[in-house]
Amino acid sequence: MTEQDAKDAIDQAIKNMKYNQKEFPCIVCGNPIKILDMGYYDAIELEQNMWDGGTVDPIYMPFGSRLDGRSYYIGLCDDCVEKKEKDGGIIRRRDYV
Repeated sequence: MTEQDAKDAIDQAIKNMKYNQKEFPCIVCGNPIKILDMGYYDAIELEQNMWDGGTVDPIYMPFGSRLDGRSYYIGLCDDCVEKKEKDGGIIRRRDYV
């Protein structure tokens, strides 16, 4: 998949998004991250859900950013996190366990 293909996939996924969604595109490659159906779904705080093969979490734009005060949900698939950690684009903060 080319970089343009990934951008197009993300753009299309964003156009198809609904507030109560159970699938979210990876911000890097555009591949879908799907909710694990465990009988629970939080449509307001998406990070409270369990996601299959990645994560959906909020980011907050800080003072100094042109987007100061905005917050967004982004999806990151496991494959892209591992690749970006290897090339230094993501720094591991800590391990949960």
